Amino acid sequence: MQSAKFIIADYYSEQYTGVVIAGYGTKEYFPSIYRMNIDGLIEGQLKFSEPAIWNSSPIQNGGNSTPNIIPFAQTDVIFTLLTGISPELNELHEMQIGKIGRELSEYNETAVNSLIEKYKQQFNDYKQKEYIDPIINLLEGLSIKEMGEMAETLISLTSFKRKFSSDIGTVGGPTDVLTITRGEGPIWMKRKKYFDGEMNKGYELRRK
Repeated sequence: MQSAKFIIADYYSEQYTGVVIAGYGTKEYFPSIYRMNIDGLIEGQLKFSEPAIWNSSPIQNGGNSTPNIIPFAQTDVIFTLLTGISPELNELHEMQIGKIGRELSEYNETAVNSLIEKYKQQFNDYKQKEYIDPIINLLEGLSIKEMGEMAETLISLTSFKRKFSSDIGTVGGPTDVLTITRGEGPIWMKRKKYFDGEMNKGYELRRK
């Protein structure tokens, strides 16, 4: 029974829920992100993964503090924009390279493997130089407002793809946009209401 519980604890279903917490600690000058997966209960105990942590502090990043785009949940559209190739096509590309390597390895395995590794390195260097670096460098010059608008645009692109593809349309509808800075804290740039303000004038009067 104990062994079975450990096996279940290590297994995550496709129905898990992701939780992302972003912001600043009281002693932090750079933002951090905590991400974990929650996948139900085991004998009354919440089952969740160890939190993955990302911190932009230069102390924890080899002396560098550069902006970054970190997608969550349905990440395919954002990765396509960032790298110039969709994850599905990139996976197919990797499979074909592996297949070619196996077919040619009977002639000279060492030479073939060396050529494949060289090609992969050149391919990844090209993606980095032509796609990833220009977008990341662009972030350094954007205002907080423009960064929020960029994040909303990336979500909208994902929603657009889901709408006109065979995938389940789990991304869509109005998007809330919240920016967090060290000096100003959380600021709502855009926030949808669950009711029509024009039909509920009394609500705004009560708030005043």
